Amino acid sequence: MTADGEYLWESIKRPNTHIIKGYFPDAMPTVFFNEAEIDAMVAYIKTLE
Repeated sequence: MTADGEYLWESIKRPNTHIIKGYFPDAMPTVFFNEAEIDAMVAYIKTLE
């Protein structure tokens, strides 16, 4: 799976949607961010590539 913007957005919004082998569900808490906050986080993460 590629960690593109869509994957990052989904993973922040719904952290238990894609569980990677070796990790367990509910490892990350569900936190409620609005769309602008998620967009800002994804934009920031993309600058780290």
